[in-house]
Amino acid sequence: SRPGLPGARHDDRPCDLRGVVAAVEELARAHPRCRHVALICQVPGQPVVVDASASHLEQVLLNLILNASDALQGEGQVRVSIDGGTGGPVLVVDDNGPGVAPADRDRIFEPFYTGKPGSGWGLGLAVSRRMVAQYGGTLRVGDAPGGGARFEVALPMLQASPATAG
Repeated sequence: SRPGLPGARHDDRPCDLRGVVAAVEELARAHPRCRHVALICQVPGQPVVVDASASHLEQVLLNLILNASDALQGEGQVRVSIDGGTGGPVLVVDDNGPGVAPADRDRIFEPFYTGKPGSGWGLGLAVSRRMVAQYGGTLRVGDAPGGGARFEVALPMLQASPATAG
């Protein structure tokens, strides 16, 4: 296993993204950094199964929500949703904060880069991007529709194994 990545747990993959969102929503609501943030989670009625570790995706999602809360400086809205996506499901985290300047969009994924003076090691997004990549996914940043930042965790669709295809 590569340094800096928690060991993969294989007993929690594949997983339903709805369960990941539900687990993280509970953690985030209890987290002091999210105390005054309105957290809105929207998930589809049907399972959204991906071939990735639930525990890894929970770490990634919690990191994105905490970063968004920090960017909002404690006041604002963070919306988590699951988009069907054409190539596979996408976990979306939108906030209504200041957003990420285009010039910083690559730098924020570099280890030790932090936009928060005096707080943290700046490893969260770098480690999150590596975690997502090990499952064949991508983590990218852009603009949220209502202003603010949008982080998207795109994951490949779960392939049905030939043994189960009827």
